[in-house]
Amino acid sequence: MRAEIPVSGRTRWAVFEPDAQAFYVNIADPAEIVVVDARKPQSIAPTFAVPSIGPHGLDLDLDSHRLFQIKPSQAARAAIEHGDEEEIWRTSV
Repeated sequence: MRAEIPVSGRTRWAVFEPDAQAFYVNIADPAEIVVVDARKPQSIAPTFAVPSIGPHGLDLDLDSHRLFQIKPSQAARAAIEHGDEEEIWRTSV
């Protein structure tokens, strides 16, 4: 471990984007995604709220640069355009 960063809640999942050199960490409550710059791992880069409380599951499509959040308890998934920090679609699964 290179660094330990306090965050606002319980972490659930994390993904790494090589092009951005960034980790995206899913926080359950408050519902947000924390961005950690791998080149400066001592602090949090931007954070952004996600559309529903208690998100579970996180993945990243490296081609489209979209984060995918899955919330099993609501049987829904959303794609989040992380560059714009906005939900672009939601569907039932």
